[in-house]
Amino acid sequence: MIAGRIGAGCVGILPIKEESQRVPFKNFAPLGGEPMWIWALRSLAQVPALDYIVVNTDAPDRIRPYLESFDFGKDIVLQVRGDLARGVSTPMNAVLADVLSKYAADVYLQTHATSPFARPESFARALETLARDRSDCVVAVQELRERFWDAAFEPLNHDPAELLQTQDLPPVYVETSTFYAFTLESFHKHGNRIGARRSFVPVSPLEAMDVDTLQDFAAANLVAFGMLAETEAGRKMLAKLTAG
Repeated sequence: MIAGRIGAGCVGILPIKEESQRVPFKNFAPLGGEPMWIWALRSLAQVPALDYIVVNTDAPDRIRPYLESFDFGKDIVLQVRGDLARGVSTPMNAVLADVLSKYAADVYLQTHATSPFARPESFARALETLARDRSDCVVAVQELRERFWDAAFEPLNHDPAELLQTQDLPPVYVETSTFYAFTLESFHKHGNRIGARRSFVPVSPLEAMDVDTLQDFAAANLVAFGMLAETEAGRKMLAKLTAG
């Protein structure tokens, strides 16, 4: 862990707030035996293009021991959240502005603690897409091929008189919280992580999982323990967790 860093080409951002509205302290709740935020940080730290990662939080005392104990293989900055970026309902753009005001970079890659199953390869693809398309931003989306209806119950992507197989329907894309890549220039211009020139990268349903409710958390733990069971290190952790 490092105390601070100014200036870089590409910086990762992981916001972690202590309290949550729907699931109390969910960012710190155990997912597969570890605080949920660690899953996102570990994946983000495996992106070679990132110079370092800023963990922006209002709970530094709960996070610092983990950053000092574990080697994530990447320099981590622990930033104490400013007053204007605190609160359970603070807009994310205010949090990002708090980070950008102190840690300058050309490009930022932000994920959420509630997206624990995002893959490093998808993070890397976001940065590659941003550079290739010369976009203001890249947004993670999930492709859905289902029969959708709007608020007035009018069909969005299908004709009820023609029952096509769902795999043959036009896709609809839903924004996910898996990642956002954006440039410093775009954020300053638009005041938002989503700029005018947008690119999109589809992610898998697992990566798109956003832990927002108790039901989400229960499902995420099933996935997490299943993933742990596939590795030797994970099996050792499971044995430790289940030991009487």
